[in-house]
Amino acid sequence: MSGVWEFIKKHKGKIIAGGVLIGGATAYALQAKQRTHIFELSDSYTQDNLKVELRRRYVFDTNQRACDKSITDLIGELKTRIQLRFDVESLITKLKESTDLPVDAKVELWDKVKALSIARIVGVAYCYSLLTVTMKAQISILAADVCAQFENPPPQLSSLKTRVVDYFELDSPSTFGTLESNDSSAVAGSRKIFVQCTQYFLTSGIAKLLQCVEDTCKDVSSTLLLTDEVTSDRMREVFEAADQIISRKESNFFSDLVAPLTESEKGSNDGVMQLLTRLVKSIESEKCRETLSSLIDFYLTAAVHATAYGTCVSKQAERITKDACADEFSKLLDCVKKQVKRIKRANRILTFFKYNYKIDPPFRVLVDGTFCNAALANKINLREQLPKYLGGDVEIVTTKCVLAELERLGSPVYGALVICRQFTVDMCPHMPHRSPIECLAHLARRAAKGNTKYIVATNDDSLSEKLRTIAGTPILYIKYNAILLDRVSEVSKTAAEQPKSEIDAVKAMKAAVFGEPEVKKKKRKIKGANPLSCKKKKVDHTADAVVRTGERTASGKRKRSKRKRTIAVETSSQIIT
Repeated sequence: MSGVWEFIKKHKGKIIAGGVLIGGATAYALQAKQRTHIFELSDSYTQDNLKVELRRRYVFDTNQRACDKSITDLIGELKTRIQLRFDVESLITKLKESTDLPVDAKVELWDKVKALSIARIVGVAYCYSLLTVTMKAQISILAADVCAQFENPPPQLSSLKTRVVDYFELDSPSTFGTLESNDSSAVAGSRKIFVQCTQYFLTSGIAKLLQCVEDTCKDVSSTLLLTDEVTSDRMREVFEAADQIISRKESNFFSDLVAPLTESEKGSNDGVMQLLTRLVKSIESEKCRETLSSLIDFYLTAAVHATAYGTCVSKQAERITKDACADEFSKLLDCVKKQVKRIKRANRILTFFKYNYKIDPPFRVLVDGTFCNAALANKINLREQLPKYLGGDVEIVTTKCVLAELERLGSPVYGALVICRQFTVDMCPHMPHRSPIECLAHLARRAAKGNTKYIVATNDDSLSEKLRTIAGTPILYIKYNAILLDRVSEVSKTAAEQPKSEIDAVKAMKAAVFGEPEVKKKKRKIKGANPLSCKKKKVDHTADAVVRTGERTASGKRKRSKRKRTIAVETSSQIIT
């Protein structure tokens, strides 16, 4: 022990210095590790936020498309209900068929036709608008509820859950798994019931709304006499009067047509009631009322324009002159000519690639993010416009590298990412992912060597310049709000002319070895006169005429004479002699 103490006293300076160095190195390593951990957490947090944002947008877009389809499907049923409620056709048929009706009865029927016609237009405006607003609000609430589940729970929650499990000695997978499954099934059931709440509006709510519209239109149309001339301004006044009366209703009038909830039901903790309460608050909000009012005004304005158009055509049908629409027709003709010229140019370019590089329909169009972004900005439907422009079946494809680049760029190109995800993803052998320029150029070079042929669609100038150096690569781009084919590159023209020059060289070698083949001249045969330069022979028609001889009957038929049989007399005279 004394030896150890002597050693420590002798080398205490070295031991202290070594301890300081080791402690400093350890502290530096721990700090560097903590800093790296913080950076990793920040990067993962940023990536998680980006994923959540992209997922949220995808959920909202998907739900809104489903909502549009549901509205289109429900419009037919709603139209039938309105037609049955305001049956104007049966009244008109009764007026046409019942000729013995008294004048008072006819006037009463015409008043009903007037009131029901106005009520039908106003009813269509209110029913369609309220259905659209209700469905949009309902789907938005569901999408927000689904997106709320994407948020990661705080780390304290998981640690607290672990502590509770350890303290009570519970079996975590079985106990909490059952609770989570029960909660998820309850939430799914609540959402399903919430989606079905529009059935109340389509049955009871529509009936109440149409009854209110009918009562209002009867009062408003009483000022419109049957002898008055109906103009567009007069119809606008009638529609505005009816709209003002209905819009003065209380704020809960429209929400009660969708979901009539009591105060106790609004404060309930039930999942369905909470969703319905959110829907009622959305419909009663000021923004929703403004949206509903603008939609109703859109329908009523369209009805006024239709009335004005019909009156104008009926009055001025005889006054339309020859050159009344000359300017409009010339603009339309110029537009059609430009479109025809654009399609002819595309056919000429595609014909070159068809016969020289065997690019035939169905065409495989390889798109990148810039092309899809330009299509979105110019509102071009690629599935519809590409087959029309190329004149054949089209299969639109993209690659994993393009999708990865769009996902990396994030929200500025989210629309292009949504469009690209609709198309087929072709195989590209790039792992890890390359840039879209390198990926598409690689596939174009493989196509030039005999693999799958592509028409590359891009608005990237650097990629287009690189593709022009690869023979047999057609390039599509979007400009002037239209899809266009790039002109044939000089490299493609040169590569297409090489096989012809090789054939000429083979012919020259054959002539040098075997000599020029002798061309035998055909002997001219003796030919007759040209039949077209000769006169036609004259035909004597008198020789062919039938000579009518002999006696005739009264009807003009030739009278035939019967020969008498004298054979037996002659035979007997010969025997006697």
